[in-house]
Amino acid sequence: MVQLAKIIYLSREGDGIPHSQTFLSSLRKKNASFMSVTPQSKSSAQAALIVHQDDLALAFRGID
Repeated sequence: MVQLAKIIYLSREGDGIPHSQTFLSSLRKKNASFMSVTPQSKSSAQAALIVHQDDLALAFRGID
């Protein structure tokens, strides 16, 4: 879970949305069973739904 909290800070320049391919590649280096990442951004907060073959996780960051 700590890795998810750190990786959510990876974002595309300018829009603050976590970059899904960068995020997924970083996760797959540690575990190939990660299947997808769906990032979202609203105001100063970002989130991502992370799908693993055995689990689902939500990672959040933001100041509001």
